[in-house]
Order: sequence, then C-alpha cells, then structure tokens
Amino acid sequence: MSGGEEDGDEASRVPPAGGAEVVFHTPFFDVVAKPMPRGGLPHYSLRKADYVSVIARTPEGRIPMVRQYRPAVDATTLELPSGLVDPGEDPARTAARELEEESGWRAGRVSLLARLRPDVGRLGNHLHVYAAQDLVPSSLPADPDEAIERVELTPRELVAAVRDGTIVHAPNLGVLLLGVLHGLLPVELLTSVQNRA
Repeated sequence: MSGGEEDGDEASRVPPAGGAEVVFHTPFFDVVAKPMPRGGLPHYSLRKADYVSVIARTPEGRIPMVRQYRPAVDATTLELPSGLVDPGEDPARTAARELEEESGWRAGRVSLLARLRPDVGRLGNHLHVYAAQDLVPSSLPADPDEAIERVELTPRELVAAVRDGTIVHAPNLGVLLLGVLHGLLPVELLTSVQNRA
C-alpha cells in the first residue's frame, strides 16, 4: 500500500463532531472519545484516512496481488493492491495510482464497486472498492521503500489462497466477495470460504 494504511494526517485536521474530542494524536491516526447518550465511559475510536482496494484482471486473466510484511501482525501477508487516499485526491485516482505502483499494471479505467466501512466498531474511515479494467503493462518500478513483492494469481490459485487461509486480511475477503458478485472473480471463491468455516 503506497504510503501504507498507517500513513496520512488529513483526517486529523478536521475537528470531531457531536461533542467528541481528540484525546490522542499521531501522524497516522487520532484516538477520538465520543460521549455516550446514557453517560458513563466515552466510546473510543480511531480516525484514519480513507483507503482503496483494487480488483483487476490482467489480459491473461491473472489477479494482481501484493505480498508484504505487516509489522502490526508480524507477518507477511498477501493482499489486493491498496492504499491511502491522499488529502484532496479523488479515490478513483488513488485506485489507479495504487494499482500501477503496486502491481506494475496501468488501468484504462476504474469503476467504483462499493464504499464500505472497514470496521464499524472502532474505525470511522471508508474503504473504496474499485474494479480496474483494460490493463496494460506499466514501466513504473515497484517502490523500493515499500518492500513489496508483486504477485499475480490465476483464479484457481486465488481460490486456493482463500481456502487455505493465506489471505487473512478481512476487508480483502469482503472485496473479493464483491468481485464475485460483480462477475469479476470466480464463484468458486464463495465455496472456498464456506469450506474454511
């Protein structure tokens, strides 16, 4: 994720609404305390920048993915191309940029599939889900500071990665479901998730 989901300070510049207050500020997120209608302890949530995730298929039918180390879980994960929406940037532009930076593919067009809430219990941001079409190779190299590995999976390999638990990022599983529902990914992904339960 360009800039990582951890970067970005735009959300922190806007005061919270409804009697809420920022009780802790970092360059990456704010901790916001919001009073509850019945009193007692406030509800604490994180305010972060919005981000995007992109579903794409190469001309050969492969699905671009990214393998990268995630310090929060001390593990290397397999994820869809994703990243933060820069301050003032249109999320569609972010989706096209992130796909190119992370996968090496340039989209002829991107279309919004959904605007989701990644965690309604603690996060106030949005996840913008895009489908990228008309891919052509890009000469843009991967950002060496991000330490990511570009990966392209066949539909069968994607199904296997869902089935065996290689893909563990819960919002990505939701994005993959949207890909199935929109006919972009194989319906076998649905039975893969069922078989994991």
